[in-house]
Amino acid sequence: MKVSKFKKALIAGVVASALSSGVHALSIDQFALGQEQSYTDTTTTGFTPGSSLPTTSTALPISVGADAVGGTSAAGLANVLGGNRDLFISLKANPNLLSNPATIEVAGGSLSLSNKSQVESRAQIQWDGKNDGVEGADGRGINYTGLGGVSIDGLGSFKLGIKFSDGGFRFDITLYTDATHWTQVSLQSNEHLAPIETTIPLSAFTSFFCGLPNAAWPQVTPVGTVNDVNCGSGGAVDLNNLGAMVVDIDPLAASTSVDLTLDYVNAVPEPGSVALLGAGLLGLFGVGRRYKKLA
Repeated sequence: MKVSKFKKALIAGVVASALSSGVHALSIDQFALGQEQSYTDTTTTGFTPGSSLPTTSTALPISVGADAVGGTSAAGLANVLGGNRDLFISLKANPNLLSNPATIEVAGGSLSLSNKSQVESRAQIQWDGKNDGVEGADGRGINYTGLGGVSIDGLGSFKLGIKFSDGGFRFDITLYTDATHWTQVSLQSNEHLAPIETTIPLSAFTSFFCGLPNAAWPQVTPVGTVNDVNCGSGGAVDLNNLGAMVVDIDPLAASTSVDLTLDYVNAVPEPGSVALLGAGLLGLFGVGRRYKKLA
């Protein structure tokens, strides 16, 4: 039996709607050429100890610290969430002050964190919209609503291009809707000595996982294993209303000689979501045909 013009139009319309509503990847940062930033910390003076993991949901993750070296990029960067990024690095321990610094930079099309031998540091990347005075002159504070309510709800996971990574350091991703609605997923990184593409499911940031035992947390291998999922006093982030995204690399400065190189960070649809939609439509059409034959 031939497919009626109406059914053809219906199927084409539904597929076109799906393709245009939330299944396209969102660029978080491509760390592109021409978007260079570089900051190096050579002194441990003023390092503020503490944990970025809140002991209760009423506490925000710790700020990068007043001792940090860093700043904000120019506004309007292409393929960067909010058109702007802030980078910071803070040295905790350095047995040889002059020759063993810690550096975070965007250069050569990648973001790199480099800790010399025996060096301990923490680093932070902020995507919270262009510096508008709320953050301070250097972007040091986080503008929790600076992205203006970006929706990532129709997407399935964060995808990271990792060029190189030491194993064993903590890596936190915190998504904010505002100062009281946020979700922090804390990971323990795996070692990647060769380039690899990894994913972190967005489902990890939903309210379902807030405070649950680790057996319930989603799997994020091969990027690493989940340490904790914590949420703000007002609840989890609203993925339909993203105000800021912050990544903390070794936030307690608890690991030594950490090195990390990222190629890109994106938010992407669930694999095969369009194909599954097409299969579902074909299945419904088949049911309709069988029903018509039996009638």
